[in-house]
Parts: sequence; structure tokens; C-alpha cells
Amino acid sequence: MKLSAIATIGLVLVGAAGLLAYTHFDQAAKLRSGRWTRVSATVVSVVQASSAQRGGIAVLRWVDGEGKAQDGGAFVSTDDFRAQRYKAGD
Repeated sequence: MKLSAIATIGLVLVGAAGLLAYTHFDQAAKLRSGRWTRVSATVVSVVQASSAQRGGIAVLRWVDGEGKAQDGGAFVSTDDFRAQRYKAGD
């Protein structure tokens, strides 16, 4: 038995809605329980994105709520990248 295209699309949309609802309620529960904390991040480096028209990537380092060092990246807009608003060590 084959599902029609509309039924397939409907199942995908229901699945996506379920995933979004789960994510929303999971994040809300973390916020209520106090597992979200504000941290101070240090810019390790800023590199140009693969497409110069889109800005760059700031590599960040911070210490999480459990005292563990974490690294991550954040998008830097074209205007911020050109103005060099984010520099290593900031």
C-alpha cells in the first residue's frame, strides 16, 4: 500500500512539529530548573567565513557551570567583521 504525497508530507510536518514542541518544552524545563547559566566568553580568534560576503566566525572559549572549559563558534556579521569589533583576547 503506497502513501500519497499529501499523506507523506503530512507525516513529515507532524514529526517536525513534535520535534519542535519537544525542544521547546525541554529548553523551558532547563530554564525553570536553573540549568541555564550566564557565562563570560573569551574570543580566541576570528576567521573569515568561506564566503567573504557573509562575515566571519568568532571562536569562543568559556567555562561552563560545572567548571569545564568549552569551545564554540559564533557568526560575526559582515559589518562587525569589517569593523573588527571582535578581536582575539576580548
